[in-house]
Amino acid sequence: MSLIITPLLALTSFLPTGLPQQPPQRNPTPRQQPQPRPTPNPATRNKPEPTDPRHGRGTRRGFPEEEESSPNAPREPKKDPKATPEEEASPSVPMPPEPRFTTEDPEAYGAEILDYLLAFDSGWLNESGSGTMFHEGEERWRASFVWKANERLERGNQRLLRIGAGDEEKSGGVLVQGRPRFPASIWYRGETDGLRRLEAADKSQPVLGSLLTCEDLAPIETNRFAWRFLGEAALSRDGHGVSCRRVEARRKVGDAGERRVYWISSENWRLERLEVFRGGDRAQRVFDFMSWHSVHGRFWRPWRWVIREPENGVRTILAFGRLRLLDESDGAPDRRALSPTELVGD
Repeated sequence: MSLIITPLLALTSFLPTGLPQQPPQRNPTPRQQPQPRPTPNPATRNKPEPTDPRHGRGTRRGFPEEEESSPNAPREPKKDPKATPEEEASPSVPMPPEPRFTTEDPEAYGAEILDYLLAFDSGWLNESGSGTMFHEGEERWRASFVWKANERLERGNQRLLRIGAGDEEKSGGVLVQGRPRFPASIWYRGETDGLRRLEAADKSQPVLGSLLTCEDLAPIETNRFAWRFLGEAALSRDGHGVSCRRVEARRKVGDAGERRVYWISSENWRLERLEVFRGGDRAQRVFDFMSWHSVHGRFWRPWRWVIREPENGVRTILAFGRLRLLDESDGAPDRRALSPTELVGD
């Protein structure tokens, strides 16, 4: 109803009010004489329409080009200018309510931010895409890749990255399966060795010699880290700054020297950057997630991953050419569980 009433109110508010009004007649006669039309003034015949300051220069009265929104109306989520009509569909999965954060306690605040980040990106069903993977180091190569993911299966969440096809230079991949806060099961196929399930000590295995490791695709084991909010900082993106919350994670057990810093957008909860440290104050690896697309007006997905080693300039890039995410609004998405045999081929 409001979508119909609001434009009518807007139109009536811009009607001209300078013309004299005829008083209402209680008993109009059957034959009223028509009122003579006013003679146009030659001096004002070509006078331009007045400008309405609420709608910009040249707006015609009575036909606003842009409707004024109520200050109390809910804000629509920002959409990527490259988003397709399918991606701009109204959200079918509601956003979780933002909690009352314990901002006065850096440890509690950091853990709450990560918990909400996981909840914010939850609710979709499956995801698929493809693109090209580049590696620039002592060895330089490029290969196609296929990406698949499932959420909320009985066996947990799944992430599959299969690299190479046919006679390409590189061929292999990784399948990760698990639930947030718990250790994941990982299957890996390299160039020379066959498909195998990795032991805990081998989960940091680089994927085909790239900077991406198998455990990078695993769910965050939040219980194995001590979290701390470090403050807010601006991250340069496309010539402008993106305000981010910085949250540090230090391992409680295992590699005590490892820590990570998550850069999370303060506006839309996107993970813009991840820094991995292994002793010292210089990051060993830096993940930058860019070229974001809005999906269903609810979720965000980066179409470009850039992983680099600041010390030596080595880089690995995943550039998506296609990426599709499905949720309840898409009917009945394929809920078939991914199998490790898919790393060998379809």
